[in-house]
Amino acid sequence: MNTTLNNLLRGTAVAAALLTSLASQAADGQDAHQRYLDGEPQAASISSGTQLVPGSYARYLAHYGMPLSQALAKAEATGEYATLVTATPAAPTQLSSYQVYQRNFGIAPTL
Repeated sequence: MNTTLNNLLRGTAVAAALLTSLASQAADGQDAHQRYLDGEPQAASISSGTQLVPGSYARYLAHYGMPLSQALAKAEATGEYATLVTATPAAPTQLSSYQVYQRNFGIAPTL
């Protein structure tokens, strides 16, 4: 009986922690959605800098469990090289009141 009560209390504590975590994540998502509807500029999703983009064969090998470094080496051995890409994020834009109105009613705003 005592063991059952302990398991029940532990399960309740875990469930409460999980629900609290899910509620905070949902609030973050709602905040982001409201900022989108309000037309606030968003942080750039792409960080500036350069990175190696693997080719299709290296991505295939990595998808099936091979570490990326080994997949890149094996793809290079077959003649497919990774591409060096320079990413520059776009400057955020501020929407006008009319564009926010269009976005709220599902009309694509013109930028």
